[in-house]
Amino acid sequence: MQIQVGDADLARCLASKDLLLHAYGAEKGVVLMRRLSELRALKCLGDLRFLSHVRTRESGKAGAKQVAVSVHDGLSLVIQTVQDEIENNKPDWATVTEITILKITSSKSAPRLTKT
Repeated sequence: MQIQVGDADLARCLASKDLLLHAYGAEKGVVLMRRLSELRALKCLGDLRFLSHVRTRESGKAGAKQVAVSVHDGLSLVIQTVQDEIENNKPDWATVTEITILKITSSKSAPRLTKT
């Protein structure tokens, strides 16, 4: 799976274990590192084990979706995907082989999706 990060500050944070732990705390930082490692090892988003709670919305680009994926209690990754096949207005995760991480939300409330 090809993973890009949409923001330079977030990219620096995700590339550094120390910055990640400082920004999100020990428990959530470790979970994030584990989930990012799992994402990198996948062939497609459909193989994702923690694809438990997902909210999607169109982002304005053809075939693009913003997806908020819950990775831990109160912690979500907001990613953008591009896929060709959408059945019953639901993404076909098996066609997603590239994602862009837009942001990480850390709260007990549902993640908010940003406009692109």
